[in-house]
Amino acid sequence: MLVATHLMETGFAQWRVWAANIRDSFPEGHHMREKSLLLCWAMDSWHTTWLFERRSGSARNLTQPLEEPIEKLVAELLRLGVAPPAQTKDTKVQRNTAVHPAIR
Repeated sequence: MLVATHLMETGFAQWRVWAANIRDSFPEGHHMREKSLLLCWAMDSWHTTWLFERRSGSARNLTQPLEEPIEKLVAELLRLGVAPPAQTKDTKVQRNTAVHPAIR
């Protein structure tokens, strides 16, 4: 489940950045931008609601109504051909340890 973790945890944050990147890649009015914009709003709402759930005396099921719409929007974007975000274990980071001559 995509929304099983806190926004600041890697998995959820990667999907949120993914949604923002899609939103920013298309012009206003484009259906991909509109879907990703809705996804960004829903994910932000989920995070805010998650914070309220942590307060004493608050209901513990406040995020539940947002989970299905988030997952449907993600599935729709994937169906439309957007590649999912690279997972941390899938990324290959090269370390550049060469020192620039001006710094020496």
